[in-house]
Amino acid sequence: MRLLRLVGATCGRLSFVFSAPKKYIIQKHQSHSRAGKTTKKVTASARSLKKHPSRVYARTKRHTKEVHSRLLVTPHVNLMDASRWYAGWHSWQYKSIHHGHVHGLVLIAFTIGFGLLQMSALALDVSFTWDFANPSQYTYDDTKIESHDQNLRLALMDKIENFTQAGGQLQSNTILDITADDEYYYISNSLGLDVIRQDTWERTAYVTSGGGFLTLAVENGYLYAGKNGGVYRWQVSNMTENTPLGTYRYNTTTIPALQDNEVVRLNTQTINDKTYLVVVTNKKVHLVKDELGSPSIVGPPVLSGGEFIINADLTSVGDLYYLYRYANGLVQSGSGALFVTNNAIS
Repeated sequence: MRLLRLVGATCGRLSFVFSAPKKYIIQKHQSHSRAGKTTKKVTASARSLKKHPSRVYARTKRHTKEVHSRLLVTPHVNLMDASRWYAGWHSWQYKSIHHGHVHGLVLIAFTIGFGLLQMSALALDVSFTWDFANPSQYTYDDTKIESHDQNLRLALMDKIENFTQAGGQLQSNTILDITADDEYYYISNSLGLDVIRQDTWERTAYVTSGGGFLTLAVENGYLYAGKNGGVYRWQVSNMTENTPLGTYRYNTTTIPALQDNEVVRLNTQTINDKTYLVVVTNKKVHLVKDELGSPSIVGPPVLSGGEFIINADLTSVGDLYYLYRYANGLVQSGSGALFVTNNAIS
C-alpha cells in the first residue's frame, strides 16, 4: 500500500514538471540550522536561463570594468569631491544633456580636427606638382608652346621665326619695309606685300604689285603703302588672299593732290580721333588729314632747289619734324638740318 502511494506521488510530481514547459522549479539548499534544513523554492522563466560565459569573456569584461573605473569613474568621483564648480556643471549637464550626446560631440570634434590636419598635410605636399622634368611625357600644341631646359614656355616668348618665300609666308625674300599692329605683321617685298598673323605666323592676305612698296604704315585699321607713283590704302579687315591693288589714294592727280609722286617714307599719328598721314617725297613733306570722304592736306613745308628729304614724323601733340640735306640728291654726303613746325596740324 505504501509502495503504491509513493509511486503515485512521484508520478504526480513528474506530471506537474513536464506539464509546465515554460517554468521550472529550482530548489536551492541553504545553510543548515539547529532547527533543521530550510529549503527555498525559486521560480525562473525558461527564457531567462543563459549559457554560462566563457573564461575569455569573463576576463575581458572584468578588465574593461577595471579600466573604465580607473580612467573615468575614479577621476570623475575625485573631481566631484574636489571641485564644486565641476560638481555643479556635471549636475546641470547630466540633467540637460545625456552622456551619449557629449560623447557624440567629442567624436565629431575629433573627426573635424583630424580631417583639417589631413587636409593641411595634403596642401603642403608638393609631390604631385608638374615640374615638366620629362616634357616628352606630356602632349601640347607645339605651335604655341615649346620645351626649353626641361620646362614648357610660350613659343612666342623668345622664339625666332623666319618668314620666307619657301615657307609660304612671303611672295619674295627681298624685303623693302615692315610694320605691325597688335594682330598682324605687314611685310613689303619686291613682288608686293604680305599680311601675317602674329600668333600663328600664317599668311592671311597679300597684295601683288611689281617692284613692291618702298614704305608701309598702319593706323586705325587701315594699311598705307607708298611707292614711286603715290600712296595706296586698304582696310585691314577687308584684306584677303590676293587682295586687289586698287587705285592710288594719294598722288599728283587725286583730290587732295600731292606735289610729288616719288614717295620714300610714310608715317602716321592719331590726334583727337583723326588720322594724320605724313607723306615724304624727295623734295616735299605732305601732312594729310586722312578723313573718310573728306581728306585734306595741311599746308606742307615748301622746299626747293637741291634739298633731299630724309624723313619726317608727327608727334602726338601735332608738331612736325623733318630732316633734309643739301646734297643734290645724295644721302651719303653734304650737310643738313632738322626742322620742326610746331602745331603743324592747325
